[in-house]
Amino acid sequence: MQAGRYLVLMLLLVLPVHVVPLWGQVAAQQEQGPLQQSGSGKLWTVGKDGVTQPQIIHKVNPHYTKEAKRQHIVGACTLELTVDERGLAHDATVIHSLAEGRPEDQRAAAASLDSQAIEAIQQYRFKPSTRDGLPVAVRIRVEVNFGLIF
Repeated sequence: MQAGRYLVLMLLLVLPVHVVPLWGQVAAQQEQGPLQQSGSGKLWTVGKDGVTQPQIIHKVNPHYTKEAKRQHIVGACTLELTVDERGLAHDATVIHSLAEGRPEDQRAAAASLDSQAIEAIQQYRFKPSTRDGLPVAVRIRVEVNFGLIF
């Protein structure tokens, strides 16, 4: 039993957050070139035209709210965000909420974790994506996992 608890702890410490490239609907719509225009320039699609994936260089763990802990809310939310040419995160939105599919009495606590995930991700620092050796802005998805050890 103790080994199982240790394994869960290690998985939560090693894999609490990982970056997933944006391959879905937007990538399918965009064959080549920039994804869209933004205030700071163009947004590119990771994996297209030689655009590399950004790498996390500074991560901030989200705050686990008291109510979410009390209700034993666990799971993952998925965020979509822009990583600019400087490696800063902007415009984070929730794509998949922890509140989805939960009983009514747990939705507020689960949604509070979504908000905490957004706050944390906006403090992340990335090694920017590059294209032809130059930094470029990209739109990516990040999955933030929340887990408790009992």
